[in-house]
Amino acid sequence: MVVAVLILIVALVGCSGTPPPASEVVALQTIPAVTPRATVSPTVAPLLEPTALPPIMLSVWLPERFAPLDNTAAAALRAAWGRNFAAFADNVTLEFRLKQAADVGGIIQTLRTGALVAPSAMPDIVLLRRMDLVTAANIGLIQPLDATRVRSITEDFHSSVLGLGMIEEQLYGLPYTVDVEHLALSPTAAEDTDWTFDAFLARGEPLLFPGTDANTLNKMFLAEYRAAATPDGTPLPLDQAALEQVLSFYERALALNVISAEVLEYTTSADYMPLLLGQTPLSGVINSSEYLRLSPQAIAPIRYAPMPTAAGNAVTLLDGWVWVITTPDAGRQGAAIRFLNWLFDVERHHLYTEAIAAIPSGRTTLRQIADPAYGLFVDSLVINATAPLNDAAGGVIGRAMQAALVSVLLGEKSAAAAAQGVIDQLSAG
Repeated sequence: MVVAVLILIVALVGCSGTPPPASEVVALQTIPAVTPRATVSPTVAPLLEPTALPPIMLSVWLPERFAPLDNTAAAALRAAWGRNFAAFADNVTLEFRLKQAADVGGIIQTLRTGALVAPSAMPDIVLLRRMDLVTAANIGLIQPLDATRVRSITEDFHSSVLGLGMIEEQLYGLPYTVDVEHLALSPTAAEDTDWTFDAFLARGEPLLFPGTDANTLNKMFLAEYRAAATPDGTPLPLDQAALEQVLSFYERALALNVISAEVLEYTTSADYMPLLLGQTPLSGVINSSEYLRLSPQAIAPIRYAPMPTAAGNAVTLLDGWVWVITTPDAGRQGAAIRFLNWLFDVERHHLYTEAIAAIPSGRTTLRQIADPAYGLFVDSLVINATAPLNDAAGGVIGRAMQAALVSVLLGEKSAAAAAQGVIDQLSAG
């Protein structure tokens, strides 16, 4: 039958004189025979119920500076953190503990002891000073961070700020607030835009600073010296010419009564803070957090300026408070990272640092502070900031330089003799 049909088609085509389209011929030649098959129902895997993550309560330790008992605004914001983060992150809640920052029973001492005798009572997240972060990392109390998981935070930091959370090339912490050293000018102090050594001495106004510094080497002296010295890759390069140049500023200031040996009685800026509110024209070294707390107390505006240097360039020392993760448990670390990413939201970061009169670490958040001009000033200092010395970084050189400064302020040595004494001492050692 099939053969007969094909013969008939060929005959018809030959008679018409017009060949059919090639597609139709192909269609006629390639129609397959279909063999019916039984329908097979596919096997469907049963749906699995999602496994609920176990509830986690993150223990967060805060120093008193960040949770002052008399600060109701900060307390309300922390309570909101607890409620809002619990709603944001299913099965993760927060528990805040208030701790002393230093001394006996301070955070770092408690971490040391607790890691040995009560590891189950240790926190998951802690806010530490930069110097304590270094100590904690060196003795294995905190966990290194995966930089890729916090990139949205760190991309908003200046490199100097990011450095507060780094040890060598490893990220250990996320700076939350920063402090920079600068001058505060009393209401009657002269206005100026030139902050070279020569211009500052020409003002003739007293300069106050903590002459006996708890960190061994005076902060203003260190910043001025770093600005003058030729860097050699070490935290404290030894440069005799720069040392003599900076000591000469203090020698001249002593002779002009711009600086008095009484500064050696000051150990912190709190010792002379009330003087900055008075009517005597003078300036004093304070940090940015102190400025934020001091300024509202003034009847007339307290101005600000960079510390004087040989070239008049704006330099400072940068310090700060840094969030670190202490728990070794991977699941709790993940929850902690999630909390920190949530916490550094610009608005959330701004509201809390404003409540405690602190400078936020992020560039975007810094632009939100109440005094934009001061924010720009701080930002200009942060860009060129260097870290303060710890005991290991300062060492013998730092102690020798501080002794030289003291000898000049007491009038015991000239700047040249004091600088040479540092070189002789280090050469003999």
